[in-house]
Amino acid sequence: MLISLYVENVQTDLQTLSRLGGEELASAGSRLADALEPALRGRLFEALSQLVAEANSNLGSARLELRLSGDEVTLVREQSSNDPVETPGDLKARFALRLPEDLKTMIDEQADRLGASTNAWMIRALAKELGENGPPNVTQSGRTLRGTGKS
Repeated sequence: MLISLYVENVQTDLQTLSRLGGEELASAGSRLADALEPALRGRLFEALSQLVAEANSNLGSARLELRLSGDEVTLVREQSSNDPVETPGDLKARFALRLPEDLKTMIDEQADRLGASTNAWMIRALAKELGENGPPNVTQSGRTLRGTGKS
């Protein structure tokens, strides 16, 4: 989420309202809107932080963390070290996978946002894709593909 979008919207609203009072008030409103930018950013981040704190009081061992990087605010769910990591089966099998670099980056970022390792995220995503009952029943006869699917 980009904080600047919200700050700019409040600034635009203030400038629009100040135009209703004539040129002198419009000029003052424009200057005030520009001067308010740092305070607006701080108050928005403060409000979001309070919301995260309230959510954390109801989550138990899982925690949400609000991260600010430049103009972007992200919400990350961090799993407690006491929480078991949901991974199916024993993790002895290995699989070499070649991916486009941009796809790997997106997978790494998504895993990081969820507070999971890339490996754990991929295991969960693959298990979800296969469904709880294993791979779908698919048969191919001639040029027709038949089977069952789950969406």
